Amino acid sequence: MTFHNDGTIRGDAVAPGSTAAEGTAEHGVWQNEGGENYSFSLISYGWDADTGAFAGSGKITGDLKRLSKDGFSYDATIQFLDADGNVLFTRCGQATGTRFP
Repeated sequence: MTFHNDGTIRGDAVAPGSTAAEGTAEHGVWQNEGGENYSFSLISYGWDADTGAFAGSGKITGDLKRLSKDGFSYDATIQFLDADGNVLFTRCGQATGTRFP
């Protein structure tokens, strides 16, 4: 994940069993909620590996806590939507991150 000074965010992940050709990177926005607390929202789009047809999107919304100058952790809600925008299923997620030296 890359948090830019202008309030935008970029992430990149490939699900197990998938390839990077089946979807876009994640793009979104973040904002400070006060102190070391932040919120963010990301979206990515996916295609059918066999036909190339638009398959739907994934949306991640989360609350992030900055733990130090170089680290953070977050809790997130992850929604998978079909090509018509209908929610197929929702999952929760957690992660920690450390800035590259």
